[in-house]
Amino acid sequence: MTLLLTGAGPSGAGGAFNPLTLSPAGWWKATSLDGLGDGVAIGSWADSSGNGRAATQATAGLKPLKQTVVNGGQTFSVARSDGVDDILTTASFAVAQAFTLYAVVSGGGNRYFSAAGDGVRAGWDSTPQANNFAGATLLGNRVAPVASAAVKVITSVFNGVSSLIRINGVQVVAGDAGAGAIATGINLMASTGQLGTGDVAEVFLQPGAAVSAAMENYLGAQCGVTMG
Repeated sequence: MTLLLTGAGPSGAGGAFNPLTLSPAGWWKATSLDGLGDGVAIGSWADSSGNGRAATQATAGLKPLKQTVVNGGQTFSVARSDGVDDILTTASFAVAQAFTLYAVVSGGGNRYFSAAGDGVRAGWDSTPQANNFAGATLLGNRVAPVASAAVKVITSVFNGVSSLIRINGVQVVAGDAGAGAIATGINLMASTGQLGTGDVAEVFLQPGAAVSAAMENYLGAQCGVTMG
């Protein structure tokens, strides 16, 4: 069973929710890219969790580009992959299951998160559907499917046979995603053999399997996504 945590809404929308109260293992957020101009290559995406786990890339041709996006009345920064070989990588760190991944993404075929070594990964394909893997594959979309190109908030709980996926605050599938863990750091934008195409606005990694509706609402408010 997965616990759903409710609480104060996002700052400016009924409360002053602070994502840091969830003790994230990593937080790569849109506003960290705001200082870059559109079309500028991203060599480092700062980690706002306080753990110092910046996602970096030293090779010019492998860097995603910063772009500004407008969605649902909100303007925010994204990292945009070329769909060929762009990838950002952190230094080594470990997070065992269970853990919960929140992400704001758009585009088809977008592998936006993977553990180094590719034993854990999360993406959005052009079917369209969310796809998670940690030794087994878990797929899902809403009854009224969310389009590939749409900006969406995806919540992925990696918790063995009790894993699940939520899209825009609605659970779409539960089941076995496998028991894989993050052992040697993570990649943003890509994974082995399946590179991302599209935009990544935010990635938040939370230890434990308790889904925070407040975190989902926070991301929705930041990126103009209607939840529920």
